[in-house]
Amino acid sequence: MAKLVSHENNRAVYTLDIAWDTFNAEIEKTYQKNKHRFPVHGFRKGKAPRKVIEMNYGQGVFYEDALNSLLPEEIEKATKELDLEAIGRPDVDIKTLEKNETVVIEVSTDTMPHPELADYKGMEVERHPVTVDEADVDHVIAAEQEKNAVIRPVEREAKMGDTVQMDYAGSVDGVAFEGGTAEKQTLELGSGAFIPGFEDQIVGHKAGESFDVNVTFPEKYHADDLAGKDAVFAVTLHEVQEKDVPEANDEFAQDVSEFDTMEAYRESVRKNLLEKAEEQDLNRRQSDALAKLAELSNVEAPQSMINEQVDVELRNMANQMQQMGLSFDQYLQYSGQSIEMIRANYVPAARARVQADLVLASLVEEQKFEASEEEIEKEMKEIAETYGAKDPEDFLRRMKEMQQEELVADDIRKKKALDYLLEQVKWVDAPEEKDDEETEKETEER
Repeated sequence: MAKLVSHENNRAVYTLDIAWDTFNAEIEKTYQKNKHRFPVHGFRKGKAPRKVIEMNYGQGVFYEDALNSLLPEEIEKATKELDLEAIGRPDVDIKTLEKNETVVIEVSTDTMPHPELADYKGMEVERHPVTVDEADVDHVIAAEQEKNAVIRPVEREAKMGDTVQMDYAGSVDGVAFEGGTAEKQTLELGSGAFIPGFEDQIVGHKAGESFDVNVTFPEKYHADDLAGKDAVFAVTLHEVQEKDVPEANDEFAQDVSEFDTMEAYRESVRKNLLEKAEEQDLNRRQSDALAKLAELSNVEAPQSMINEQVDVELRNMANQMQQMGLSFDQYLQYSGQSIEMIRANYVPAARARVQADLVLASLVEEQKFEASEEEIEKEMKEIAETYGAKDPEDFLRRMKEMQQEELVADDIRKKKALDYLLEQVKWVDAPEEKDDEETEKETEER
């Protein structure tokens, strides 16, 4: 049985009464599951009666585990009974826990806010111009040229831009250090992959030469025992390779695309960049409109929702590190940051994301947007195509079995709400962004 104590500012407090019989039954389950963990003299392992274990280890020896097992279900029932949209992890305070007495728990939990929206019709939101410069096109083509470059050995001296293969052995004060030795290591000169000064000293040497490279480790190097110290690397250069980058002409266009001329290829690159820019512009306009509406509506994000969003960002970050072959602990070591520092950095963006989600949910509710069965089916088929499902029908069936339809429907309702919001606001041109040179000139004039 649950009784609401208070519900203010999206924070609910209620008491939860659990009959002793119900709690005692959970204690018995806990005893049966964990009795082997409590050795008692005179009894074989796992054979001591519950009363004997309680006499030896204390009356409440199973209470904590029993509560942890029972509370999630009881709290879920209580939130339904009290019609609460509970979010986040609740705070639990045990008020009464005595044998043969009703267990009384006080639960405090955040509840889902339903902010009242400000008047958004005619709300002014800045819009940035969507442009694609020729320099952007050149950058894409240059990247494609690099990707199709051919690496070939040369007999001349190494220069910046070359790739070299070498052995090296590093030492500090004549003593080798961990991680300072490698064989047949490849390095692109000018990439900045090695300690400052190392790559510069490879320049001018030919394959077959052996020489020393003298460097000083940075003061903030990730290995404290090497930070700021002078080191010598004995280097043997095995091979010098140069990059032969293809010329951007019609022949190149034919090799890397479906087009016969460089002009047609450039136009296709420009078109693709414009499509991406327009997609980014749409995302930005959606984000800016929601942020402005959240600001005007004075939306406050519950801390529990912010914490959950930060957790999501940290998991995404850890996955990205893993794909790069780096553990999260290694990243913390290399970056010199603590988990608390990273969490704090994510808080502002997490708060903005939560506020935007709350505003969007209120807009869906206000306008009563719905998703039809046809729209849900169409969206699910598009998802199947996106994932390249070999058997789309089987993919759809499994999505339905996993009860994904409501998630898809929710996405459709949110898309409708976003489209509606973008139609209602008044778009104004954002001030032109000045480059560093213009800003510096204005500062000097002032």
